[in-house]
Amino acid sequence: MSPLLDAVVTEYLPLKEYIADFTVVSADLAGDIWKSERAQYFREPGNKSWESFVAGRWDEAVETAEADLPDLTAYYTSLAQQGSRFYRVRVVDFPVSEYLRWELHVLRVRAKAGERIRIAQPAVTAPAEQKYGTIPELLILGDLAGYVVDYGADGAPCGAAKFVEPAAIARCRASLRDIYDSSEEFEEFFAREVATAEEHDDR
Repeated sequence: MSPLLDAVVTEYLPLKEYIADFTVVSADLAGDIWKSERAQYFREPGNKSWESFVAGRWDEAVETAEADLPDLTAYYTSLAQQGSRFYRVRVVDFPVSEYLRWELHVLRVRAKAGERIRIAQPAVTAPAEQKYGTIPELLILGDLAGYVVDYGADGAPCGAAKFVEPAAIARCRASLRDIYDSSEEFEEFFAREVATAEEHDDR
């Protein structure tokens, strides 16, 4: 567990219970959502775009991700109507892996739909982790709850440790905001590190 959550009481929820709990809590959300992603690879069984990617069908993977734009736009519009915004800090190490190249295409669709995403590169990640410890896979739902998402050794989600202590929620949110404020806007990073590289690959 991250030093951010030292001595904080958590309740471990297996995957199905975590998803059910998230659904209930987010239905009453009145604040912003904050999410961090630190691992450089996740397994995402059930995600059709990911399944196309691992099968080597790159164009299909990107097209499948882009097809989610209308539903995602509706989701972020709904969040905005209830006074909520979704912020994501995505840590990216170099060289950018094939998995991350795929995920960044997926995140680009989310950014177009209304999610506020920034990329934390090593120059930001290193001092942040000296200050806060290894950045956990966090999901903060306003002032209602926080989750440290648990991924197995193979990168697939297993569940999450839930915490509701207000001070811990505020501390985690403040740390993510600090990292976010120092990170690069998603589209700037994508244009330079993903789109440009793909243009060169096509030549």
